[in-house]
Amino acid sequence: MSVHKHQREMAKVEAERDAAKAEAEGYKKLEAEFAQWKADQEQAKTEAALKEAGCHDVVAASARLKEFDGDVAKLKEAAPYLFASSDKSKSTGGNPKGTPDPEDERTKKMRALMGIDTEME
Repeated sequence: MSVHKHQREMAKVEAERDAAKAEAEGYKKLEAEFAQWKADQEQAKTEAALKEAGCHDVVAASARLKEFDGDVAKLKEAAPYLFASSDKSKSTGGNPKGTPDPEDERTKKMRALMGIDTEME
């Protein structure tokens, strides 16, 4: 084998090696992109599950969800303040917005000052 032929063969092998390295780097970049895409899909799935369960603060609930191994029901039981209440029997004690008490103290004083009869029939 001549020296020149050997050098050509070595250059060819080195070129193939460099091409294989470049291809491997491309796969590594794709692998990182795929891992990011997979994480984004998992986050979207988690957010959808939390919103479906009536979550008010998805960011806080997502952070706490890791403590419960991703179980939304356990999180809802442990941290009900993050979710909308499905129990309509609870009340804050006030009147619903837009329905004022017709005979509160201020109204009674105003009627008395204006001379309006408080008993309407």
